[in-house]
Amino acid sequence: MDLLLLLYTVLGIIGSSFEDQDSVTQWPAALHAQEDQSVTIHCNFTHSASSSIYLQWYSQDPGERVKYILQRYTLGGGTEDGDKAAGVEDRFSALLDAPNKYTYLNISGIQMRDSAVFYCALRPTVKEAGLSF
Repeated sequence: MDLLLLLYTVLGIIGSSFEDQDSVTQWPAALHAQEDQSVTIHCNFTHSASSSIYLQWYSQDPGERVKYILQRYTLGGGTEDGDKAAGVEDRFSALLDAPNKYTYLNISGIQMRDSAVFYCALRPTVKEAGLSF
């Protein structure tokens, strides 16, 4: 029997820097998928602070704290790079297209345990300002 998985995304709540010009817009607002399918969450951003861009992805399970998943970044407009939190499976991947101000989070082989709220965040984030989630 196929199970229905619901992934919620929040539109730009956590994902903005403290510059008025910087923002993120995430879509779709909700995703439905069956186990073992792949899903993609998209995020456009505006960024004015410098030529270095850092985009992070976070998730939050109901009643839990926000958890860092991974980030993609470019330094000085150069080559894209990134890192993942310890224990994050290879099923989670992301791309940063800095010239087009776009990123996405892809989850392949999705499982029921992946159901969560997902956030796209543009550095600096609230966490970096000394506040905890």
